[in-house]
Order: sequence, then C-alpha cells, then structure tokens
Amino acid sequence: MNLREQIETGVKGARSLWTQALDVDRLEIALVLTVGLLLVHGGTSWIFTVPMTMLCLAGFVLRPLLLNSSYWLILSAVVGFANFRNWHSVDDQKFLATYWCIAVYCSLLTPDPRGAASGQARWLVGLCMVFSVAWKVISPDYLSGQFLKYELLTDGRFGWIARAFAGVPASSLHSNALRLAEMRAFDSAAVAAPLLAGPRLGMVAQVMTWWTIGIEALTALAFLAPARVFLSRWRHSLLAILVLTTCAAASVPGFGWLLLVMGIAIAPQEDRRTRGIYFACFIFLHVFLLPLRNL
Repeated sequence: MNLREQIETGVKGARSLWTQALDVDRLEIALVLTVGLLLVHGGTSWIFTVPMTMLCLAGFVLRPLLLNSSYWLILSAVVGFANFRNWHSVDDQKFLATYWCIAVYCSLLTPDPRGAASGQARWLVGLCMVFSVAWKVISPDYLSGQFLKYELLTDGRFGWIARAFAGVPASSLHSNALRLAEMRAFDSAAVAAPLLAGPRLGMVAQVMTWWTIGIEALTALAFLAPARVFLSRWRHSLLAILVLTTCAAASVPGFGWLLLVMGIAIAPQEDRRTRGIYFACFIFLHVFLLPLRNL
C-alpha cells in the first residue's frame, strides 16, 4: 500500500468514525464528555481527586453506570463537596459543573431523561450567561476596560493576545511579571508596580470588553427565550461562537468543554449538523488553539 492509499484509507476511517459519533445518542455523548471533563479538570486536591478519578474511570469502563441515577448522585456528592469545601479558590466553572451533575441526576429520575436534561441544560447555560453579564455591568472597572487592560499585561493566559494584537513586547510582559513578583514579596517595601503597556492596549481591551458582554447577553436571551421567539433559533450558533472566542481568548478550556457538553444535551437527536459543529469546536479548542497559544 503506497502513501496515497494509506491517506485515503485514513480519511475513510476518520469519516466513518465521525459519522458514527454523530449517530450516538445525544445524552450518552453528553454524559461521556461530562465524565471526561471531571477526569481532566475536576480535581481540587488529592483527597477528592482519587475518588473522583475512580468514579470517572468506572463510568468509562462500565457504560451502563452513566445512565444510573445512583451513580450520578454519588458523583455529584463528591464533586460538590470538593468544590464547596474550597469555594474561595475554585474556578467558577467547577460550580457550574457541580450543578450540571446534579441536573443529570435529577433528569435520570424522570420518565424522559433526555428531555429533562435538555431543559435543565438550557436553563443552566442561560442563567450562567445572565449572572455573568450582570456581574460585568455592575463592575465599573470591567465596563471601563481597566480590568482587561490589567489582565492583558499580567495574566499569562492573555499573553498571546497582548503580543499579537495589543503590541506589547514579550520583554515588557516578562518585566511586568518580575515587578509584580517583587511587589508581592514578603519583605518588599514597594506599594505599586508600574506596568509596561503597548500602543493598542486600550483599544484591544475595549473590544474584548464589549464583545464579551454582547455575546454573553445574546446567548442568555437565546437560551432563555421560548422556542417561538426568533432569537432562540440561534442558540447553538451563538454558543459555538462564544466558546471559540471568549473561552479561547481567556484560556478556559474546561468552561468551554462544559458549555459544549450542555449544548450537545440540548440539541435534538436528529440535528446531526449541530452536534457536528460542537464536535468541531471541541477539537479546535483542545487540539489546535491551545498549542498555538504557547508559540
């Protein structure tokens, strides 16, 4: 078999695998990806990571467990206790993951678990966006762009945006990190750390500020609106755009992963196109974008 034939065989195999994935039950896909999310991003300390890992691996190996309400009750208890015990340092997305696990448990108790999971996922996404927009609107430092200016100059997750779009040299970002570390040192007498910026920092921060508020507000309206409202038809498109922009820019793949999981749970079984878009977003977010960000 020559190279061309090997490539054609590989393409056919990948296409067949893609088609099979699109035909799998939407709830089963969502639950498998949820367990994967908890396995990769769910740990807070080894005391909780060990039982959580064991439960997640059991779900992968014993697939009928994924449709067992008792399994999700135990998993919800472990995840919830771990997150709420460390509430002061846990990322917001982990609380949302806890709520989703509880929603899955409740859904499996109903006669129609797929419909129940779809409805609860829609409310979780919508309300999450509502609270996110509300926090941003009532925060003067966010509306003014000052918050994202600071993050662009000091948070390593935004370093690639600061270099590529705001014109901040890598040497300036390194210097900013050193100045902050010096100011935060135990024996430091410094009370301020002047940060080096770039020529387009203010513009980039404003664009990111209002884009985030706009896309989150539209997503909230689309998911909370009744099906008869026109905007509800754009739910999945808006969620995909949000994941590919906001979640990618902020380097929060766990949050993007969770939103995609709930999107898959919401999309009707016959809507293979939407599931395909979510799969493509998942691949882009985790395979292509993250390595490129470190270049």
